Amino acid sequence: MAGTYKATGINLKGMPLGESDRLLTVLTLEYGLIRAVAPGARKYESSLRGRSGLFVVNQLLMVHGRSLDKIIQAETQESFPGLSLDLRKLTAAQYLAELVLCQALSDQPQAMLFHHLLHYLSRLDQQPGSEALPCLVQGIYQLLTLAGVAPRVHVCCLTQAAVEPDLTDEHWAIAFRSDLGGLVMLELGSHSLRHPVGSAPSRSAYGSVSAPPTSTARPKHQVHRPYREGAVPSASGRNSGNRLLPRGGGDRTPDSPDMVVLTAQDVCLLQALSIQSTESTVDHMISLPAEAATETQQQEVTSLDHEASLATWLTVERVLRYHAQHHLERTIQSAALIEACFAES
Repeated sequence: MAGTYKATGINLKGMPLGESDRLLTVLTLEYGLIRAVAPGARKYESSLRGRSGLFVVNQLLMVHGRSLDKIIQAETQESFPGLSLDLRKLTAAQYLAELVLCQALSDQPQAMLFHHLLHYLSRLDQQPGSEALPCLVQGIYQLLTLAGVAPRVHVCCLTQAAVEPDLTDEHWAIAFRSDLGGLVMLELGSHSLRHPVGSAPSRSAYGSVSAPPTSTARPKHQVHRPYREGAVPSASGRNSGNRLLPRGGGDRTPDSPDMVVLTAQDVCLLQALSIQSTESTVDHMISLPAEAATETQQQEVTSLDHEASLATWLTVERVLRYHAQHHLERTIQSAALIEACFAES
């Protein structure tokens, strides 16, 4: 369809096209996800050169084309120069952009998705690099909530019993199963990997779930143990002192385990993220003034940052990553740099 139109968009992805053009993937407030050509954007003297950069927010004047639209004019409204100065912040921004690309639709406005991404890019740009991981994890949970696939972290997904982590018990643990939607009682989570979900495990007279039948054969399912204090993982996915081990033994770290074992600290953080994410979504739905919403969210973020350690943030990020990849059916490529970026923080 011929004709021009205006749109406000965030550049999420770019690639060379032809001799001097650039093909951009843009999340727009008015039309959702679009792909457009920025003609001559790779020329040094082009006015579109800087405006076609990653995460730049532009007011665009576009013209419809047969297969791809073309950018006629762009006026920058906001940019985030701090992202390119710190690898941790840039990696976190690319991670969020990948999640947005999984959710964004073409020819359909998604105002909440647009505003949430803009909010977290602004936070990443303004905060120091050491705070990028908490900001990233909160953004991941928020985007999963918007997509309708946020994990269930307040009740067991199989028994519907309330999950109340005991911080005084260092041995307290629970399972996380992406295929079941969230937290599962540890014994029940292990048992259901070997038996259909519909076949309930036996229970003792006191109502607790009994351990699954013992077997001499090593179970084939993959289980991760969480990260611990003093044992931050390396880029290879292992750490010195306490490796990420499958529960049955060995030293292989699978990319998509069937089950992850979480501590009380991990679950407390997940539950806090869930409450924050729900309140933040409601704030946007009732059009709470941006300044008030930001102040409220910042207070919650500060509280989470003080209570959670780096190891806990890394564990929760990995759990949410597995959950996102399972439900969105797409690998998050930017996540490969997370452990390398934040291991030395």
